[in-house]
Amino acid sequence: MHENSKLGFDELCDIVAKKIGADKYLQEDFVCIKIDVASEPYLSEEVQQILAKDTYDLVRIYLARNNTISENTCRILIADPNNSVRKELASNPALPESMIDLILNDVDFVKYSLIKRIDIPELALNKMLAYNDSGIRQSIAENVRLPLSFQVLFLNDLNEDIRASLATNIYLNETTQNELLKDKDTQVVALMCKNESLSLELQRRIAFGEFGDIQIHLARNRNISEFVQNFLINNGDEKVKKALAKNKNIEHNIKLRLSHDDSDSVRSVFVKKTRPDGWDLP
Repeated sequence: MHENSKLGFDELCDIVAKKIGADKYLQEDFVCIKIDVASEPYLSEEVQQILAKDTYDLVRIYLARNNTISENTCRILIADPNNSVRKELASNPALPESMIDLILNDVDFVKYSLIKRIDIPELALNKMLAYNDSGIRQSIAENVRLPLSFQVLFLNDLNEDIRASLATNIYLNETTQNELLKDKDTQVVALMCKNESLSLELQRRIAFGEFGDIQIHLARNRNISEFVQNFLINNGDEKVKKALAKNKNIEHNIKLRLSHDDSDSVRSVFVKKTRPDGWDLP
């Protein structure tokens, strides 16, 4: 790579322009350097505009990822013929809210890149929901740091797939988690039980049976607390303990206890199996 490739582009242009001029430099095939430059923060407006029209897609893609680009540069990139450039721009916090509609009317590959951002402003969320598209609602429900008002909105969605997606969202507050555990759809309840952000208080309440016979789903939670693990060993039925035994994230002492359980079915989880040809099964 060129020895000056780590310099900011303005510095680089100052050096090169004295010899060959910035415009000529940018037309040369120094792709690696231009990619490095496109990633530099706070580029001058002139340099941004030049890179936004570069003939190499990768240069424009890296520029579209730069979260310090200007609104004018965003206007150029949002009309870029390359879907990957627009996709990167859609996921960039620098994208002005005034351009949200353009992204939402783009192809799915681009549109869902915006929807999967976890930092979407509330105004943008309202614009998205105005499209009344179940696919958009589902993606928002499972990926975004939703304000409480939006969590409540999705809690009451008539589409169980939307509520199921909400139950996988790791940014829910405890009130929303509590309501999802009471959902009429068993899939929603199961997904909420397995959500790794499930609060310790709700884990305890599920273990104690406050939400009914759903401890088996909690036993599959990869972030289940040690207190609850112990409680389920002492109080869970065979199916719950077998589900806990299959959980690869349980404590070592819990595995030891389960491996000596009275139930053959529970102990069988820890028995090393082999194929007839002698090769170990995974």
